[in-house]
Amino acid sequence: DFAAALAGVGARVYPSDANFLLCDFGRDMRPEIERLRRKGILVRPCGMFPSLTHGHVRLCVRTEGENVRLVEAMK
Repeated sequence: DFAAALAGVGARVYPSDANFLLCDFGRDMRPEIERLRRKGILVRPCGMFPSLTHGHVRLCVRTEGENVRLVEAMK
């Protein structure tokens, strides 16, 4: 599943009942977010929220193909 695939690329995935996942990659994700944006993949940075860091991002659960594309781009 999507959460397991994200964990496979280094994310701590928080439980969610919504159509998005909050992930902590434990490192500054700003360069990665920019790299993904250039590939047409939008990722929500969460470092501006209280108690979160630049290692936290929010990822929408999309179609299986889009989710696979995101995970592959993060490898």
